[in-house]
Amino acid sequence: MRKVVWLATVMIALGTGWARAHDIVVWAEVADGRLVVEAYLTDGLAPQDATVTVQDGDGVTLVEAVMDSSGRFSAPLPAELPLVIRVAAGPGHEGSAVLTEEGLGSATGSR
Repeated sequence: MRKVVWLATVMIALGTGWARAHDIVVWAEVADGRLVVEAYLTDGLAPQDATVTVQDGDGVTLVEAVMDSSGRFSAPLPAELPLVIRVAAGPGHEGSAVLTEEGLGSATGSR
């Protein structure tokens, strides 16, 4: 019985790690009047064919574009802060962050 419990614990722990292995980490800032967004997978690689969506504080989509192959996106600041930035690169490969006057906050991966 102990072996079954141990094996189940290991499988759950490994399964949780694998399921979260491709969350997208989102980083954003305003530099020289431009919104700069970078995204990367938790394994350090850039998400390929990722879409970035920028919304205002009311949830209105202001910008939707494809990030470059390095996981970067830059555009003129589309509105006043706060902005919600979402990055998606397929099912289970998502992340978001809220950019406020104080900086970047609430960065999350897929949940």
